[in-house]
Amino acid sequence: MSDRIAVMDQGRVLQIGTPVEIYEQPASRFIAEFIGESNLLDGTVSDADGAVCSIDISGTTVTGRLTQNNAAAQGQAVALLVRPEMIRLHALDAGEQPKLNGTVHEIIYQGSVVRYRIQVGDQHLMVEVPNRPDLPRLDLDDDVEVYWNADSGVVMP
Repeated sequence: MSDRIAVMDQGRVLQIGTPVEIYEQPASRFIAEFIGESNLLDGTVSDADGAVCSIDISGTTVTGRLTQNNAAAQGQAVALLVRPEMIRLHALDAGEQPKLNGTVHEIIYQGSVVRYRIQVGDQHLMVEVPNRPDLPRLDLDDDVEVYWNADSGVVMP
């Protein structure tokens, strides 16, 4: 992999950056979907303050970060990008609160990982969980809580 990447669409340069910048801070929805697997949860901005904003997704408020390329205003329709490997189905500690609640809609066993498709309201998100014996297996229609670190959700206008 290169140390600098340019993402283009129809001859136009959309973003230039390191692989980490392109993957973790895409400048647009197009780039987020073009580079890697993406969960884009549609919602509405309820509050924006600097580089952080609150987003209502299916009746629940979650926090997302704005990149240097993106801005958001209260009432604006946005998508929250959360990569499948950044999502957890179990809390890291007793004090951690879930971001969203959902139901297991599909299970895809892939050897080293198990991919769960979780229905959250009228939307779906893909979650990749390492296939390890210390992590519980889920079944179809199980109710689950979905967790991710605050900086793992990126707002896409």
